[in-house]
Amino acid sequence: MHTLQNPDNFEYKGPEIWGPCQKEAFEGLKDKLYTTPVLAYPNFELPFILTTDASKLAVAAVLSQVQDGVDRPIAYASRQMNRAEQAYNASESEMLALVWAKNFSFATSTTRNS
Repeated sequence: MHTLQNPDNFEYKGPEIWGPCQKEAFEGLKDKLYTTPVLAYPNFELPFILTTDASKLAVAAVLSQVQDGVDRPIAYASRQMNRAEQAYNASESEMLALVWAKNFSFATSTTRNS
């Protein structure tokens, strides 16, 4: 966990072993990303913020809102790029992330209960 928090201290020592301890840590991190106070409920009276990012292999987006003066994530989304998309330059990859995220349905995380 310390390595994740301070990547300057990371030194590659060969392939990692994935055992019960690592699985438990991973599941704990996953739970923290999907529960309050990390994820906020959407307030449909406030504007939404769409933040995107791209790498050579994937695109990602975070739907968030400023609630009580704090930028709070509402939902996360990501996907792998296909082989053709992986050949995009940085600007094209960032544009792909934006277009994909704009068309992605965050409805499962933000649907109002009517």
